[in-house]
Amino acid sequence: MIKMNKILLSCLLICSIGYPVICRGNKIKFQNGGSKHKIKDGDNCYTEEGKEGTCMALHKCTEISEIVKSRGGMQTKGTADIVRKRICGFGVREARVCCLPDTTPKNPIIPTLDECGLTTIIKIVNGQNFRHGTHPWLVGVGYLQNQNKNSIKVECGGTLITKRHVLTAAHCFTNQKIPEITHVILGEHSLSEETEREPPIILKIADKLNPGYNESFHYRDIELLTLEEDVEFSNYIFPACLPFEQYVKNFNFSNNNMTIAGWGKTSFANREGTDRPMEAEVPLVPLEECKEVFQTFENVFIDETQICLGQNGKDTCSGDSGGPVIYYDRRNTVRYFVTGITAFGIEECGRPGFPGVYTYIPEYMDWILQNL
Repeated sequence: MIKMNKILLSCLLICSIGYPVICRGNKIKFQNGGSKHKIKDGDNCYTEEGKEGTCMALHKCTEISEIVKSRGGMQTKGTADIVRKRICGFGVREARVCCLPDTTPKNPIIPTLDECGLTTIIKIVNGQNFRHGTHPWLVGVGYLQNQNKNSIKVECGGTLITKRHVLTAAHCFTNQKIPEITHVILGEHSLSEETEREPPIILKIADKLNPGYNESFHYRDIELLTLEEDVEFSNYIFPACLPFEQYVKNFNFSNNNMTIAGWGKTSFANREGTDRPMEAEVPLVPLEECKEVFQTFENVFIDETQICLGQNGKDTCSGDSGGPVIYYDRRNTVRYFVTGITAFGIEECGRPGFPGVYTYIPEYMDWILQNL
């Protein structure tokens, strides 16, 4: 009988029970060095990025299991490669993976990957209209018109992040020229016509909080809204995923555009906004380049808590204040994450050479989690 390499035998065995992740020809490339097959369950290990984890059976690793599940199973294109890169050894019937600590808080109100960032539908400036349900996390923030509980004047955008919470911009609540903002509308599409397949929901804002917004410098421009009651999720009302560090570290902002959306004005001359929301895909502008663009503005302060986006006349405008910046993580979780909040830009929005400035949500995750 021909003697087979122990690792190859393990590979063939695991392949036969449904783990194609470790079958790539007759060779297994270990990411932690040539002696990786000696790593035992519970030993320390390191990912390709140098992150320290624990070597454990695949089914015990919450982090990897969630990614596999969110992508539709091990057979989905690209999923096997993601898991293969984490293999740190083999058990009797299952591969071991280098599992990073699960840093997601165990607050039951925070949606899991099964409960966020999904849409059933597979312009801002130079943008385009999109179908109802494309951005089910898009929220209108405003006030009741003539005390009519079925009509709301939308002044800002927002992003649904849990069944009870919405993220928007703090500066939306400092405008003395409009009535006090008191309500949100969810599942809305057309602001003037009843075209929605399901009627939108209007809810009162029970509480609001910001981390110390500095209006003079447009700094810390983020507001967390608590709604009066829970929202029932549907195809048209659904939260975006929160950008926890374990997900953000795998995002590729340089090669992937982000999406901005809202009902805001689409040109400098159009101050009334659009009836239907619009979207545009915009690239990231390097922070140092953005700082240089705004360095002549005395009342602008830009640092790592912000990101800058925009190119070729695509940008958000004043009516989009508070609206979402969305990143689609097509490579790993296949979910939509809210990564930014529309903050400010020059008055002539969409002007070439002047990107929009957005609050960078990953920098505020600790504050958000403390206040959910």
